[in-house]
Amino acid sequence: MSLIKRLLASSKHPYIEGLDNPDYLETNLSGNSFSISVPCHSSDRREVKMLPNINIYDTTAYADLTKARTIEYCKEQFDYLTVLQRSSTVYGVLWRDTYLCTIGCLIFVMDTAPLGNNISCFAPEQFEAIMLHDTYHAIGPGSGANQYITPLNWKVRTINGVQWIAYEAHPDREMYKNSGHIGGGRGLRRYLFTPLDDTKYLTVNFTSFGYSPKEYCFPFLRSVMDSVTNTLNLTLTDSLQQRQQQVLEICKQKKYSETRDPEPWVYHKLDSRYNILKRGSPPPVIPSMDL
Repeated sequence: MSLIKRLLASSKHPYIEGLDNPDYLETNLSGNSFSISVPCHSSDRREVKMLPNINIYDTTAYADLTKARTIEYCKEQFDYLTVLQRSSTVYGVLWRDTYLCTIGCLIFVMDTAPLGNNISCFAPEQFEAIMLHDTYHAIGPGSGANQYITPLNWKVRTINGVQWIAYEAHPDREMYKNSGHIGGGRGLRRYLFTPLDDTKYLTVNFTSFGYSPKEYCFPFLRSVMDSVTNTLNLTLTDSLQQRQQQVLEICKQKKYSETRDPEPWVYHKLDSRYNILKRGSPPPVIPSMDL
């Protein structure tokens, strides 16, 4: 069947190796069980394999951001631990010399501990601000790179009993025309977030590079992202589930927002060495509360 699909592949009906037979991956995140089914790694991009046991409280396991934080607009970036990094090649017609695009699946544990004791990822209002703070530094003004419109298609999703916030980011083509920091082929992105404890959360990011026109690529990319997203399975420890309920009981906002409009971010104007020539929007403010 896979061979037939590869032979019949086109821009309208692309082919990804392993999409119909994804790898089942699971890990223990300091007592929290997590699993996902995702196509095999099939591109020349770097792969980070999921380990069977990951200590999310081992600070040495997180990326060293010392150099990145010397850049002014990156100083508030959260520490992150890479759980998985995979990339799949998307093929069209057999006689085309190059592939259509790549689609990546990246999973991180993010650490918000530097924000202080009056912050909890279990508090919906705070966690929404934390997610936007994350996105601000991933693809917003705090990234110093391509300009995106986000959040789009904001949804509160319950996947295998756990609530996740999901939204998309689309390239801002109009802003690209006037930008000095344009990377070619940036496409649709999707982000999913769910809390792990008071200071840590899990994020699943989908990226795409290349592939057009939009009327073909977006529906296909969304179908691939959906097929992986639907397999997400997270079970928190009993003590963390209890802690989540304790935090919700004292929160004024007990549920996530059903909808959100895109952020009106203005990107910094930078020189070739990433110095700010004209300041744009600051990072989102994260409200504090008595916990």
